[in-house]
Amino acid sequence: MLCHTNLSAQFGVQIAYSELDREQVAEMTNQVQLEDESGFSIGLDYWFRLKRKRLEFLPTIFYSSYQGENNIANFGLRANTSIYPFDFSGDCNCPTFSKENDLLKKGFFIRLSPGLSYWQTKPFESEVEKTDAWLAEIMAGMGLDIGISNLLTISPEIRIRHIFESSWNGVVEYNTDNFQLLEPNIRIGFRLDKKNYGFKRRR
Repeated sequence: MLCHTNLSAQFGVQIAYSELDREQVAEMTNQVQLEDESGFSIGLDYWFRLKRKRLEFLPTIFYSSYQGENNIANFGLRANTSIYPFDFSGDCNCPTFSKENDLLKKGFFIRLSPGLSYWQTKPFESEVEKTDAWLAEIMAGMGLDIGISNLLTISPEIRIRHIFESSWNGVVEYNTDNFQLLEPNIRIGFRLDKKNYGFKRRR
């Protein structure tokens, strides 16, 4: 996934886990749902930040898939925005820094993520046709950057994903109410600065 470059940039991979409860799935598939469905999401992001303030941006593309009695998938785009409230005016060579100071002060962040995603459901029962919709969403979460080296950062996060109500198209058109997902997420960030190739130990 990585290639050599002389540019200064950071890319990340995000992996999240979430569950749809049976009432939510029943609305999306227009059929009786007997159990919850769990799924994983993977995303790719590009990182940049303000120069003098610790306000950071991670536009992300993602794909999610849920397994159970149905085949439910969605993909989309999020505008992740992170703020570091304990070090907002600081500059710590973030986000892949050697942690010389307090980990909580330098690494704790609050994240807000508006987004748009395309959902598609295709129940395994052949007589029920697939449904699909574009849904607006917003996520709020908090997490911690853990600098492994100048090249690598691990960022665990817990977040709530709110999906706004919308009309779905299938055999008939019907509405889906708002619903929320609690998602533990982990981000693995890679910094590709030429000077940071290779791993450095913390001082």
